[in-house]
Amino acid sequence: MDNRAVAAVFSEMADVLDLLAEDRYRARAFRRIARTLEGRSEPVTELLKFQRLERLPGFGEGAVRRIKEILRAGTCGDLEALRARIPSALRALLEIDGVGARTASEAWRRLGVTTVEQLEHAARSGALITVVGLAPEVSDGILRGIAAWRRERSAGRMTLATALER
Repeated sequence: MDNRAVAAVFSEMADVLDLLAEDRYRARAFRRIARTLEGRSEPVTELLKFQRLERLPGFGEGAVRRIKEILRAGTCGDLEALRARIPSALRALLEIDGVGARTASEAWRRLGVTTVEQLEHAARSGALITVVGLAPEVSDGILRGIAAWRRERSAGRMTLATALER
């Protein structure tokens, strides 16, 4: 497993924490770990082997434990526990330009939106504007983002996290 794959697990944990609107500091720490791993030319396995991982800023005991688990199992228990708390399709909303964690979280909590199709319906019906409180321009931008997302998927493109999931 390479650095990008390990980083993708940390990024997904941060995304799910953001969707749950929980522990933004922990989410930020996970994102920092992901960025650091992606930016390293030395493989994470080598960093572990020579005990250099612990010397990187933000890599405490918990991060090292999770990385070892990810390398061994391809995932970690923390990610699986977080995934169990949200509908699986909800993460796909974050792939859409114009949809951030706050928008996806609010749409899910207030409108029950868990799929791209439901988000599109909420945007077209005006529910995103009235219930979630988005400006009409933002709602229009989300519709454009959905159209672009569909074009990319039909062309076979996807995010790393989605590809790793398959």
